[in-house]
Amino acid sequence: MDLVLELKNNASKLLLAVMESRGESENAERILYNMNPRQLVDVACKAYHQKLVGGEEAASPKEVGQNIYILCHQLAQHNKELAALMKPPPVDGVSGDAALQCYADHTAQIEIVRHDRTMEQIVFPIPEMCEYLTNDTKVRVFHTAERDDQGSKVAAFFKGVDDMFDEMKWQKKLRGQPFLFWVSSHMSIWSQILFNLAVIINLIVAFFYPFDTDGPAPDPGTHLSGLIWAVMLLSAAVAITLPKPSGIRTLVMTVILRLICSAGPQPTLMLLGTAAVVLKGVHLLSIMGNAGTFQRSVRQICTDTEIVYHVVYLIFCFLGLSTHPFFFSVLLFDVVYRNTNSVSLNCSYFSVFVNWNESIHMIKLVLLS
Repeated sequence: MDLVLELKNNASKLLLAVMESRGESENAERILYNMNPRQLVDVACKAYHQKLVGGEEAASPKEVGQNIYILCHQLAQHNKELAALMKPPPVDGVSGDAALQCYADHTAQIEIVRHDRTMEQIVFPIPEMCEYLTNDTKVRVFHTAERDDQGSKVAAFFKGVDDMFDEMKWQKKLRGQPFLFWVSSHMSIWSQILFNLAVIINLIVAFFYPFDTDGPAPDPGTHLSGLIWAVMLLSAAVAITLPKPSGIRTLVMTVILRLICSAGPQPTLMLLGTAAVVLKGVHLLSIMGNAGTFQRSVRQICTDTEIVYHVVYLIFCFLGLSTHPFFFSVLLFDVVYRNTNSVSLNCSYFSVFVNWNESIHMIKLVLLS
């Protein structure tokens, strides 16, 4: 059976090669004259349900079925019957529906404009490994790809292919570690929470330092205290019924104000500093988990500027908590770090706007992968 699969695989690749770069329907008509459209679809569906035989070097049944599906996809432009078979009605119990849907999900198409201004459609399979590419990496590639001239974006994309492939292999292994995968999946959330914490901590230091450890907690007055309680309860109700970021931020701010009024600014600062240390540790763990840092050598970890930056950030969180609150002011350098990324993103937005006609096809390829 492995030899039969190999033969089918080579035959499908041969027909795809014949169809490639051919806009006319002559080759399609020759193929359809010798092959029944329904038989082509049935062969692709049967390959989907066929088990792998032979070793790793043998052809995969799904790969063979994917090639036949792409062939059907190209032939369907010249045959209405085949086009209808490619989109069967969703009926339960039909094995072909699941196979065709899986092939469709792992098939993409781009259009290439040739020098003579003719448009050519290229259909290609999306490897299953691409499902493990993180959204952060997709956004980074989308915004940082070079667009200086017609060929620079392609070269810049392929420079990072090896790193992205290593990341996808690591993400595939990460699925077997539920806790680490959950932490790594929320990397941007930890970053946003830490930024807000740094701002709040520095506002408390700016307004209340030096702290009066012997005196009572500041009294906001009866009316202001009642207003804080009312806003806190209202925001809590809104956050529970309609969990939106604005309602959650309002609830957190009112709880912090209530803590300052009840316990004092210094205990509140210690509580927020402890939360910053814990969250920064989780954030660092998520960054290392996403990048596959645990598989690197110590030298590679020490030369990674992003890892070094976040380790230094964590150290200053410890110093602000244990030594002096002024160390928390260093955390505001995160504004510079975030704005540096924002500037590069804004430049990329402008570049996309100016060179949109040149870069649209590359962007499609990145997004669909």
